[in-house]
Formats: sequence, C-alpha cells, structure tokens
Amino acid sequence: MDIWLFTATSDGLYFYSPSTNVSKHFTKDAPTDKLNANVVNAVMQDQQGLIWIATDPGGVHLLDKSTFEIKNVIRDERDQNSLSQNS
Repeated sequence: MDIWLFTATSDGLYFYSPSTNVSKHFTKDAPTDKLNANVVNAVMQDQQGLIWIATDPGGVHLLDKSTFEIKNVIRDERDQNSLSQNS
C-alpha cells in the first residue's frame, strides 16, 4: 500500500511506497514531478490505477504511478466540456 500525504498549506504532495522504499515530493518548483500549484485539495486513485490530484489553482493532475508521468487537466474557456475552474 502506498502512502500519499498533503496538508492544508502550500507544500505540494508527498509519496512513499514502503514496499519499494521510494519517496517523492511533487511541487510546482520541482525540476521533475511537477504540479501546476502547491496547494493540494484531494488525492484519489481510479480503477485504472491513475492518481487524480486536485490542486488550487492548478487544475487536476493525472499521475501514472508506474512511470510517474503527470498530465494536467485545466479549464479551457473555449471548451464547454473542460473543467469549470482550476480550483
């Protein structure tokens, strides 16, 4: 079981895997493992294993745990089906 930690402050997201002893800190200022914002509001895993990270005001990040690749979903004013806001 992996551990994901975040606080109400703007400190990003921490990951730790006890089985592999891998730890990572995801922040806006990180050279890799970047988020668009350091305020994390929620983290959850979907049935495909993607980690959904809700940030404020950076939108939603989709993280693949096998590669740690992060894709960002943000509001697009031209697209009515995009996020309603980035918070």
